[in-house]
Amino acid sequence: MENVAVVHYDEIALKGANRKMFEGALVSNLEQKISDKQIPFIVSRKWGRLLIEKLDGSHIEELKKILSSTPGVVVFGLGISVEPNKESILEGVRHVAQHIEEDFNTFRITTSRVNKKFELTSNEMNILAGDAVWKILDGKKEVKLKNSDINIRIEILEDVSYIYVKEQGLSGLPVGSSGRAIALLSGGFDSPVATHMCAVRGVRPILMHFHSYPQTSKAAMEKVEELGKVLKEVCGPITLVLVPLLDAQKEIAIVAPERLRVILYRRLMMEAAEKYALKNNAKAIITGEAVGQVASQTLENIGVVDQATSLPILRPLAGMNKREIIDRSREINTHDISVLPHDDTCTVFMPKHPETRAKLKDVIEAEEKYDKESLVAHMLERSEVIKL
Repeated sequence: MENVAVVHYDEIALKGANRKMFEGALVSNLEQKISDKQIPFIVSRKWGRLLIEKLDGSHIEELKKILSSTPGVVVFGLGISVEPNKESILEGVRHVAQHIEEDFNTFRITTSRVNKKFELTSNEMNILAGDAVWKILDGKKEVKLKNSDINIRIEILEDVSYIYVKEQGLSGLPVGSSGRAIALLSGGFDSPVATHMCAVRGVRPILMHFHSYPQTSKAAMEKVEELGKVLKEVCGPITLVLVPLLDAQKEIAIVAPERLRVILYRRLMMEAAEKYALKNNAKAIITGEAVGQVASQTLENIGVVDQATSLPILRPLAGMNKREIIDRSREINTHDISVLPHDDTCTVFMPKHPETRAKLKDVIEAEEKYDKESLVAHMLERSEVIKL
């Protein structure tokens, strides 16, 4: 009887010829996270599952946190491996049941047999194991096949059996398996949620924050750094790029029409993000924009901003309302940071009446009044890169 973590994935198994690459990405991400916590382990692949073995049992909660927050993991469990025979399995089931720390009133047993030559059917094993658990817990817990509090899984392979309590993962794809993208992180509710959603789809984000310090406080940058640390729990090691925008804002405020300022700022951000992306093998830009959430996020304005870059702009929140976004921020643990007050870069030199139906020709005409390339180069030269 040895400690083991069993990890299942679903979408990865559908990737055909690329399956090994996706599995490799998931293994690499897990190895990175587990190693960072200095947990002794060995990862292997077996029959469409990952096994984390050689665990000493002293890092259970840390390992559970890692597995529950790693994209690509759909179901996992921390349990034990035993000999693939009826007696050993029943002994293992009793052991697992007695060591469940969370409160529960109902349970079920789910058996799957890779080894179809096993002496019992899955249903017969379920009945025997359920009876063993009920007795070892003095009949105080009820069997419930639907919506039970606890699901004890038994996986019977040819040379070994695994027994564990089923836990739900994030699902999705391993971070990095879909490539890199620049995630524009403002410090509010929206952009961290957008970044998290893309990370679960396999995108490895490079965080980029545009600031107007000293016109805005350093607290805004510190807040973004804290958000980055939360996202690191999902993405693994992550880069944060702090880009100064104030000098460009001042020049735009002097020479360009007031009503177009916000759009000009946004287009400049896109161009800076694109330039940084091309140097760092990133293939897209992520923003937290939602259609119509604020006056400037109209389809016309979004279209004009999009044309500042040749890279695709990912807007996973486009159809969500604010309440849905805030609820999601609670789920991913960014809410309590995002809710803190901070200075918004785009409100510096904010026009009284911002344009809501911008025309591209008017914006291009305004941009001809200043040297965009020089401003972007200056911004990136003075940027600060932080490894989180």
